[in-house]
Amino acid sequence: MTKKLIEKSFDASVAIAEDCATARSLLSGDDFDAVVLDYNLPDGTGLQLLAEISKSESPPAAVMITGQGDEETAAEAFRLHASGYLVKDRRLGTMLPEVLGGALAEISLRRAQEALRRSEEVESALLNATTESLFLLDRDGAVLAINRTAAERVGHEPDEMMGQVIYDYWAGELASTRRERIDKVFRTGEPVNFEDARQGITFAIAVYPVAGAEGGVDRVAVFGLDITERRRAEEELRRARDELEERVKERTAELVEVNEALRKEIAERKRAEEVLKSLTEQVQGQAKMLDEILSASPDQFYLVDVNGKFIYGSRAAAEMFGVEQEELSGKYWWDLGFSAEMMQPFDIQREAVFTSGEAHKGEIRFPTTHGLRDYEYFMNPIHRPDGRVGAVVVTARDINEQKESAEELERRSAKLAEQAQLLDLTHDTIMVKDMNNVVVFWNRGAEEMYGWKHEEAIGKVTHDLLKTRFPQPLEEIEYELLHEGRWEGELVHVARDGRQLTVSSRWALKWGETGQPESILEINTDMTEQKKLQEAELLDLIPQPIIVRDMNNNIVLWNRAASERYGWSKDEALGKNTYELLKTEFPKPREEIEFDLLKSGTWQGTLTHAARDGSRVVEKSNWVLKWTDHGESSAILEINSLVEPGGRP
Repeated sequence: MTKKLIEKSFDASVAIAEDCATARSLLSGDDFDAVVLDYNLPDGTGLQLLAEISKSESPPAAVMITGQGDEETAAEAFRLHASGYLVKDRRLGTMLPEVLGGALAEISLRRAQEALRRSEEVESALLNATTESLFLLDRDGAVLAINRTAAERVGHEPDEMMGQVIYDYWAGELASTRRERIDKVFRTGEPVNFEDARQGITFAIAVYPVAGAEGGVDRVAVFGLDITERRRAEEELRRARDELEERVKERTAELVEVNEALRKEIAERKRAEEVLKSLTEQVQGQAKMLDEILSASPDQFYLVDVNGKFIYGSRAAAEMFGVEQEELSGKYWWDLGFSAEMMQPFDIQREAVFTSGEAHKGEIRFPTTHGLRDYEYFMNPIHRPDGRVGAVVVTARDINEQKESAEELERRSAKLAEQAQLLDLTHDTIMVKDMNNVVVFWNRGAEEMYGWKHEEAIGKVTHDLLKTRFPQPLEEIEYELLHEGRWEGELVHVARDGRQLTVSSRWALKWGETGQPESILEINTDMTEQKKLQEAELLDLIPQPIIVRDMNNNIVLWNRAASERYGWSKDEALGKNTYELLKTEFPKPREEIEFDLLKSGTWQGTLTHAARDGSRVVEKSNWVLKWTDHGESSAILEINSLVEPGGRP
């Protein structure tokens, strides 16, 4: 009866299951829209079957029918997501179609929503499956659909862009240009293609019209492809094509030249074969000559392969081993009777050169026909064209005499050190220079006079270190030194602290055992104070007052005429500020006078000074600025002459 009622009320096919097992079989084999369950079944209850149905991925709508229902059964049925619950009474014929229809409507809605969700997922997947920017716009530019690539290019997620006006996310000129072309598609209904650039990226833009329900264009689909790399590749391809065309031209010209060269080569092939024969003879002769050259050297030369076998040995090498030169070729060291203890370290070093491709240097004590001798040897790799080491050339040199010379040099150095200690005891400045004027010895007296320590001076050129001023050209002094063996004169040196020192200098040439000059002994005596006394005595002979003051206007020199005119002795004046001592009156502001002095180096003008007895002295004053060797102002020389009543000095 229920089956007929359902078939009569709905255009649907109905399957009947008498028990739970049959129902399970039918449900697993077909996709039903709705299930009507009786509570009492032979092998279970409808609630049990409803619980199983509700756990499926896409369950059908379920309506529970019972003849002995109660509230607990109804509550459990609805908890298990039943779409309806009916009691078998006289209303069943009316209520079942109504409840089942609602259940079918519910399942249809649910399935429609699921289909829509899947459709949206497919749409999203399709949109995001491309690296192009894809979006759908209405006439106002509002985003109706957009893929992830397009959203990320403006710095947002797709969900954030929905409903937003796309023009707000583009820069002013770019937004204006793109909007104008998109509006054109709305007006004309024709697609538009164009290219533009944003933030260094070139895009190919395609805008297509999308017709609405009434046939007009109410939306547009915009596709944006990043073609930066493609444009770059096209440009590179164009350049490559141009280069290829140029190379084809060049190659064509080269082929013409090659063809001409080939013609000449064919013409000269016969002559070349004759020359090859001659060259072969020459190579053989050169190999023999090379052997004679190497054998003429006192050094020993060997060529060994990767296994340590001798490929070549010079005459000196064969003589050291006590064999004929021809006997070395093709032999190993054990064939020549050498001990493993002596030669195995040598083998290890040879193998290291083959492995690393780097040269090696060492020493070995070797038994020869003249007894045990010390040898210095060099192992150098010979590389094949493929870069691998094909052989090692060994050069050995007898260094017995060299070692003996080194020991003798050490003894002489110790003796020189003793002499240097004696030279440190003198108060004179003593230095020894090589023939390039580079300091090789610097005694304690030199340290004290000039301020540079021994280790600071060694290796320096004396004239650069001391900023030497010579009384005559250095070339003339060196010429006299070489011809006379000595030179004497006065030099001006600059100490480390900037002091200028006048020294009496004596140079003596030291000759080597070969008769060649090898060093210069220089002894300097400080004459600075003596020279200052001499200069002061000379200044005292000048009848005009002479005052020298530093750049702070403190008096550093005061001659006898200054003492006589102004009344202060030298000791009283030295160190005083000249303007304060003499109460100087200037013809214009002192700052202007000092500016003129610094600018031109001299100044002349009339000054009024106050003598010790209070009298006023009007004088014509001449100032001269003194400079250091470094170009810095150091002192002011002032010479004053009395002005007569008529205004003349």
